[in-house]
Amino acid sequence: EKMGYTRYGDWYGFSHGDWCAMFISFCLHYAGADEVMPISASCQEWIKALKQEEYDLYRESGTYTPKPGDIIFYDWDAFEDQELRRSDHVGIVVELKDNGLITTIEGNLFSQVQYSAHYINDAVIMGYGLIPENPSVNTAVDTSDNASGMHDPVKHSSDVLPSTDTNGGLNIDIDVSTSWSSVLSD
Repeated sequence: EKMGYTRYGDWYGFSHGDWCAMFISFCLHYAGADEVMPISASCQEWIKALKQEEYDLYRESGTYTPKPGDIIFYDWDAFEDQELRRSDHVGIVVELKDNGLITTIEGNLFSQVQYSAHYINDAVIMGYGLIPENPSVNTAVDTSDNASGMHDPVKHSSDVLPSTDTNGGLNIDIDVSTSWSSVLSD
């Protein structure tokens, strides 16, 4: 099934595809994290890349406590058999509350960018992609053509504003007050 156009897919080079992973890749690119870790348009392939020895940036659910900025991978089918599990959605951890509720920001959730929440022990959570500490963070949004020759789709610097927290981790501030329906239809 052909999806509608998204600027995240356009940036990635696949403008009419499933775009949850492309949205997260887009955010990580503008936060400078793609300089020190892989990005992908496929959730499952992304997990494979993060597990590679050179990165070792993937943690299974139940073995790790997520932090803001971590990537969260889901299997909406929640198969118990690990051989059948396959990630089909991804987001960014925004907050973990004391009661175990994880707040995330996700793309292509009901065809929108929006916040979501799951408890840390929810069976749909497969695991987490860690963001390496102290990545070289690009704090300015570049609106020129990028190195791949594709037009950079960022139109407003307030859309994605990377910063680092006092512990050296990565924070990605996303202005969800923007009318995402108009942003996605650009």
